[in-house]
Amino acid sequence: PGYGFERHFGYPTPSHMVALQALGPCPEHRRSYGPVKAFFEQPSLL
Repeated sequence: PGYGFERHFGYPTPSHMVALQALGPCPEHRRSYGPVKAFFEQPSLL
């Protein structure tokens, strides 16, 4: 819940990436997919 999968079927839309950043990953996130992989490779701002 919260990622909008029902609207974009897993494609990394801008709203999906915002939700991913806010909520963190879930088991359905494929870390091997280019845009998502790049997201996870970013240095943490914490």
